[in-house]
Amino acid sequence: MKPGALYAVSLYDLYKKDLSEAAMVYLDEEKGMLTPATLADVTGDGVADVVLASFDEAVVALDGASFRYGGA
Repeated sequence: MKPGALYAVSLYDLYKKDLSEAAMVYLDEEKGMLTPATLADVTGDGVADVVLASFDEAVVALDGASFRYGGA
């Protein structure tokens, strides 16, 4: 696992403390995340999207269905 990264893991694996299947969905190599991620349906598709802020003053939104980043 890399510092400054956000990972997706199943709730069951998290419960078991097994992060071997965790998938990195976002990496900020400069400074990392400022706050824990928040879930909100930003796209209006009924799926909670992932919203987070980084130390470099960026606000990032990831599509909750695909974890794709649509930022500039």
